[in-house]
Amino acid sequence: AEFLHSELPIRYARRTMALESSPDWMLTPNLTRVRDMYFQSFQDLRSWKLHQDAEGLKKFNEYLNMLKIRQAGVVPQMGGLVMDLRQRGALCDESRKKYLNESFDKFFKARISTELLVGQHLALCQLLHPPEGQKMDEDFTDRWVGLVQKQCFPAQVVEDAAMHAAALCERQFGKAPDLQMEGELDVSFSYFPDQLYYIAFEILKNAMRATTERHAHKEDLPPVRVVFSRGKGDQGKSNVAIMIQDEGGGIPHKILDKVWEYSFTTVKHEDDFHDKLGKQHAGTGFYQVNAGDSRADPLAGLGFGLPLSRLYARSFGGDLTLMSLEGWGTSAYLHFFNN
Repeated sequence: AEFLHSELPIRYARRTMALESSPDWMLTPNLTRVRDMYFQSFQDLRSWKLHQDAEGLKKFNEYLNMLKIRQAGVVPQMGGLVMDLRQRGALCDESRKKYLNESFDKFFKARISTELLVGQHLALCQLLHPPEGQKMDEDFTDRWVGLVQKQCFPAQVVEDAAMHAAALCERQFGKAPDLQMEGELDVSFSYFPDQLYYIAFEILKNAMRATTERHAHKEDLPPVRVVFSRGKGDQGKSNVAIMIQDEGGGIPHKILDKVWEYSFTTVKHEDDFHDKLGKQHAGTGFYQVNAGDSRADPLAGLGFGLPLSRLYARSFGGDLTLMSLEGWGTSAYLHFFNN
């Protein structure tokens, strides 16, 4: 708690200064709202008197939970900023797009690390000091260290994410492809299951949508294939890899690199995006299906899913890459390294 009390104001001050360095930030409503969120958090923490007792810790944790709720709107606000810039034609210049994508990478990387610090602190406090009347199961304490699951089974996480993605696909199209899991289904490693769920969900919902769109005329859809493997990496590290493969037509070669840009989307009419969701760009697989899960980002059509997924993977010692066979399908490769 003492570390967060001193560290968070520094991080929020840096975030505020970075936002204020953006061109015309005071004339951009989305940026001013995000800047105000962080500046208010900075002011609150600078004036907070942290008492080193049980009651003081409880009140500080309650504030941190409130802080998470306040800042939950940051990602949608940044998405709204990109949408506004696109509609005004402010992202036609390649240098501007490069500046935006580099700035967003820095911004979200800092946000991910800060969220991890706060989330890990709150999870550990709940583990060590459970709410009154509650008792933590000993088995639970053996399996978790805060947000980290000591034995995270990616097959279970991916299956959970696939069920959610399939439900959304069925709601939109009336059907969804099956999930076909192969390889080392019992592989496990220490990791953050919520982050893995987010990444898998983003890839799977795109894969399922692309497959359903491309094979809409068929009674039986080809399955989305997921393969799990484990190997030895450099310096004795264990390499856990996941391949998610679909038959959704692939990504056109000319736009393959663009899918990692926050400024990129295949949605051409964002004002009536939801009305036209199923009528354009069949087989591209880039639509972000609206999600009702706290572990999945609900942004639809803003193009944040893949770049944020790769950033999450890289932030925790892994990577996400794509390979496309245009006219057939796309393969996403997730790599994680575990000491």
